[in-house]
Amino acid sequence: LDPPGHFGDAADAIEQALSVNSQLAFAHQTLGWLHEQWAKIKDDQEELHLAAERYQAALSLLDTRNEPRCEADLLLNLGNVHYSLGDYRQAHAFYRRRHQSGQEFLHPERHAVFLEQFGRSALLTGNFEEAEHSFSTAAGLYSKLGKHARIPWLVASRAAACQLDGRF
Repeated sequence: LDPPGHFGDAADAIEQALSVNSQLAFAHQTLGWLHEQWAKIKDDQEELHLAAERYQAALSLLDTRNEPRCEADLLLNLGNVHYSLGDYRQAHAFYRRRHQSGQEFLHPERHAVFLEQFGRSALLTGNFEEAEHSFSTAAGLYSKLGKHARIPWLVASRAAACQLDGRF
């Protein structure tokens, strides 16, 4: 698949804006999103690295006291990019910060996916209690949403987290 033509045009316009003022957090965030989409379309890990760089730049420039929702979104984006790169330790660190931000998820499905990936990254980094809690919460949320297909995997993953933690 080829990325939509307007992606390139948008990236060019944003790069022009950044050449005038490199301190625009939202411009870096949007470029990060474009790189993330290109990575999915082209199956290109280099694009994921570029997305992570842009998201990190946006986070460092963001006034997090006045933009807590944007901070939470960037933490989630960084977690997702590192997760896609297989860097579960970094993914877990960003997911944990997202979780601790206290910002509500606007869409329950997105929250459930977050909890599942947070749980996986916790499990893969040896944070078994956190994994258990995330898997359990995700299963409950999927149940409320009527999306039961993920629940058996989550229950098994929760059990694995307990077993690895020495509680079974």
